[in-house]
Amino acid sequence: MPLADSKHGSGRYIVRSEDSKQLSEFIKNTEGDDCMKLLDVIGPAEQPHTAVIEMPHEKAHSLEEQFRNAKTRLIIEPDRPLSLFDGVKNE
Repeated sequence: MPLADSKHGSGRYIVRSEDSKQLSEFIKNTEGDDCMKLLDVIGPAEQPHTAVIEMPHEKAHSLEEQFRNAKTRLIIEPDRPLSLFDGVKNE
């Protein structure tokens, strides 16, 4: 899923990984970055699988490139609201 078209402004992003150690290390590294705000961590405390982070769109684009080029098991995508009936027409 492509990240926000605009590189200006900020938004909520989810960072996911099947490797909880790698995600935990990423979360730890966000603590020193003033432009990234950790909003939530999803999964067991010892084995998180998803982090919700508010950050500038430009930073998210940069991370997407970094993850792709490093061949990490981290995935970043916009945090979009889910709806049970999204796209279902009521006739």
